[in-house]
Amino acid sequence: WLKASLARQARFVAQASFPLAGIRPMTMEASSERFDKSSSARFDPHHATSWEIARLDFEERLDYIDGNMRMRATSLLFVGSLCGLLGFSFAGFLGYWRQFTEVPRTNFRNETMQHFYFPATVSEMVDDPTSAEGKVFFAFVVTGAICMLTSWYSWSLRNVYIGDDTIVFKGWLGVDRSGRPRGVALMMLRQFLPPVGMMMVACIRAPPQANRTFTDIVSCCIHTLGAVMAIGGYAFIELYTLVWDKNVVFDTKIHNARMRCPERLVRGILIGFCLFSILG
Repeated sequence: WLKASLARQARFVAQASFPLAGIRPMTMEASSERFDKSSSARFDPHHATSWEIARLDFEERLDYIDGNMRMRATSLLFVGSLCGLLGFSFAGFLGYWRQFTEVPRTNFRNETMQHFYFPATVSEMVDDPTSAEGKVFFAFVVTGAICMLTSWYSWSLRNVYIGDDTIVFKGWLGVDRSGRPRGVALMMLRQFLPPVGMMMVACIRAPPQANRTFTDIVSCCIHTLGAVMAIGGYAFIELYTLVWDKNVVFDTKIHNARMRCPERLVRGILIGFCLFSILG
């Protein structure tokens, strides 16, 4: 009776567990090869029980789901980063073109000026939401922020996963039922700070400093906070990931080959550019 019950449960798991498209049940030979890697005992496919085959098939489906999540996180992260880069690039190009070719070099008295006003920052350049650079900047940056926010890459990719036990603001939120101090996981900050900061930068306009009223000053402060969250938040968390954390896996082989340049070096250079942009 016990053996029959286990067989029925195994058949139920094999039929009902994650019926994904493109995944077929494993054959007896494939099941035996997979079982040999994880067990010291020799697996005989002709004497295998239904439970063993169902377990191996279940592990195969879990591997597929894990790989699918990593591929999805990588794709969304790449598209989000590319959209953010294109947004700033096109906005800068259109802003320069507009200032040097389309804006007349005259003052309010229609007198010709040798020197004309040029925006001090990209934020001032895209202040007008009806201009070409304002539209392009808003579209690309918001799209990139949404892609990064939905990727959850910090929980899926091994080269940024530092574990959820790294807590900041420990004890500031009290303690939980077990007596442990509450806090905010550093991975949560990595997940939310950059995309939310990008959205704040794209949605909150920053008019030229000479024309700002009190309400403009307050909104510009929030705009600057978003820029610090997006650039500074990413830079400092990435610096911690590269220097102090010991759980991150770097230089993973892809098709049995590694990058020519060390991953730590490339990411360190990008952090340097981010910090330079903040200080500048």
